[in-house]
Formats: sequence, C-alpha cells, structure tokens
Amino acid sequence: MRSGEYIGFLQQEFEKRKDKNSRYSLRSFAMALELDSSTLSAVLKGKRPLPQQRIWDVAKKIGLEGKELDDFVKSAERGQRKLSKISVDKLKTRLLNLEEDLNIRLVIHWEYFAVFIIIGTIEEAAKADWIADRLGLELEAVEEILEDLMKMKLVHKQDDGRYTKEDVFLVSKANQNTYLTHMLGQRDNLNLALEKWEDSRRETTTMSSITFIADPEQLQGARAIIDEFRGKLSSYMKQGTASEVYQLNIQLFPLTSIYKPEGKGPLQDALESLPDEKTPIREEE
Repeated sequence: MRSGEYIGFLQQEFEKRKDKNSRYSLRSFAMALELDSSTLSAVLKGKRPLPQQRIWDVAKKIGLEGKELDDFVKSAERGQRKLSKISVDKLKTRLLNLEEDLNIRLVIHWEYFAVFIIIGTIEEAAKADWIADRLGLELEAVEEILEDLMKMKLVHKQDDGRYTKEDVFLVSKANQNTYLTHMLGQRDNLNLALEKWEDSRRETTTMSSITFIADPEQLQGARAIIDEFRGKLSSYMKQGTASEVYQLNIQLFPLTSIYKPEGKGPLQDALESLPDEKTPIREEE
C-alpha cells in the first residue's frame, strides 16, 4: 500500500519501474514526469517541494486516481506551505530615514505603501485613475502620493502616463526618536484591519490570535522569527497570479504587568492628544 506522502508515492513508483527494468534511471523517471533530473532528485530527498504548477500533471503521469490522487495532491500542496521550503525574494533593501517628512508619511499612512505595491501587480495598467479605483481612494490623493513617491525616487512616470516602481524592499527601524512614528503607523494599520475585516468576504481574509506564557528575554529572537515569517509569507503569496494587495499586521504584547511606571508615559500622552479623526495625508499649505 502506498504512503500518504507525495514523496512516498514517487519513490514507490520509481522502485516499481526499476523492478521492471533494471536499467531504468532517475534521469529516465524525470523525463517521464517532464521534470529536470536535479529537481526530481531534490524532491525525493525532501530538499525542495514539487513545483506547484506540476503537481496534478505528475500525479496523473504516475497513474494515480481517486483517493490516491487526492492524497498526493493534498500532501504536495502541504509541502509547498512548509516554511523551511519557501525561499525569500532577494530584493535590494532601502532603509527609510524617519527624520525626513516624506518617509514619515510613508510609514504613518497605509495608502503610500499600498500605492507603491500595487504598481507591481499589473504594470501595464498602472495609471493613477486605475490605482485609485483598485484601492478605493480619491484620484487627487493618489496623485499626491505618486508625486511624493517620485520625489523619493521609488516611482517613475512614463510618457504614456503609466507608473513603474523600483524593485526594492523598504525597511524602517524603530528607535527612541522614531518610536512614536511607528506607533502612529501601527495604530492606522489596526484601524484599517478592523474596517477591511468588516467589509471583506470571509474567504478573502484570515485572522487569528494565540495567548501563551513567555519569557521576555526571548523577545529579540521572536522579532527575528517574525521577520523571517513575514518575508516567506510575502514570497509564498506572490506565487501564481498576484493581482491583489494584502496587508499583514503582527502584534506581540504582554497581558501581564511587567512594570508600572508612575503616571502616563510620554508615548501615551502623545497618542491621547491626537484627534480621533484620521489626519489628512498632507497638511494644507
């Protein structure tokens, strides 16, 4: 009886063919499956997943039907989702200086990142009116954002009115001087998450949480794990036809009182002094 794992299916089929023909090689098996021999070798050793676009075709080529076909496909798709098997996109990194006004706008207002990212989905359609329609924003606001992004040399306007973007990964680091900027941006993102969660169909979103006991000394390591996860999730979600813009928010915070400073801290005072209404992307001149 065949193994429920897709690698087991492939290994057993390979052995069956070798039993019929002692000269049958891995290269021959790869040719029959229309895979590169080095790819098939890595798959059988568990070093890489079966290419997603080839899963169904490979299953058919080794004669699977019914429950065996279903088991093979489900197992291979699970292999695609293992973090250890997902490679992170290699992009040039640009560190944002949060002492500069344009960079502060980009971090505080979610619209900036959304406009920047959507240009990379369907480039030939990346005109201001199309961007405004897809993101549900006012055309004037989108044009202002595009103007700012061009000043930052992140976006370029073509002669036909289309916009292209730099292929870079934008990074901002929180420190004592920029912590408030990050908090304002995260507050905006959390409010946005609630709004989109209520307006979106269930099958287009996911939300979860976990409560656990923790040692605060492990926080630095937790940040590194979260950074790796974010990069791999982004790379995974780009597979196939990447035509939508998504946002992921991760918050890790204590429920117990680790320390209790007297009164309110400067960050709490600053946040409470902000108006409830969303501030405009640009202040009036």
